Amino acid sequence: MKKIIAGTFIVTLLFSCHQENALERRDINTDSIVADSSVKLTDELNTPICSVHLSVKYVKGKGANMLNTAFLRNGIMLPDYMEYSNGDGIRESVDSFVVRYLADYVDFYRKIYKNDKSHPELYNNRYSLNTSILSEKENIITYLANISSYGGGLYDTKQTLARNFDAENGRLITLNDILMHGYEKMLKDIILNKLFEKYDVDDVEGLKKKYIFADGYIYIPDNFIIGRDNITFIYCEDEIAPHEEGEIRIKINNSDLNDLKKPDIK
Repeated sequence: MKKIIAGTFIVTLLFSCHQENALERRDINTDSIVADSSVKLTDELNTPICSVHLSVKYVKGKGANMLNTAFLRNGIMLPDYMEYSNGDGIRESVDSFVVRYLADYVDFYRKIYKNDKSHPELYNNRYSLNTSILSEKENIITYLANISSYGGGLYDTKQTLARNFDAENGRLITLNDILMHGYEKMLKDIILNKLFEKYDVDDVEGLKKKYIFADGYIYIPDNFIIGRDNITFIYCEDEIAPHEEGEIRIKINNSDLNDLKKPDIK
């Protein structure tokens, strides 16, 4: 009997400690739209091809239209064709992006290829976008986009975009909204210390020797994820370091940001 009571107590405690995130609080579900398309540059047999793959997450439920519009109109789809889209819906936006991307490819490359057909493989082009939706806090939803594109060269260009939104009104949340004025220098120092530890160096010169921030320009990335107890900053592949380093993420606990946060921010 004692074991049963103890087990029940532990289960109750676990449920009581769980904090609902923004999706759970608003009973919001997620779904996705997938689009795959391609176009040939000419009608010739070995003509270059451009292919596009989109897998776009969206939400369903209370306030869904507001949130979906916010997700897609904050530079998630690059190039940003959203301002030219006639449709406000997710499907219309996805279809509009695919049509515009393929049309721009043909318009840009056809004239060049017509004058030089010696290396058709150089004109192949591909674009892939996969998005996801995260939420760890009760009032914040993060929209993530993983982009991979190829337009010639040795390898695909990869990029991660992260945007954080107020779940109540769809407003984009920036660092200026959560950190006090003048936070930049202290935050850069925190990020640098994390990088010193990650790469086992003592200072910025040590990072430069590893070709990280090689030009000496230290900055806070635009891409970050607001977690329950931390903020994760994202430097994309090739952004501040050699290609082989890949994407660099720096997670900073809230306890390290207490002196920087605005008083009303938890």
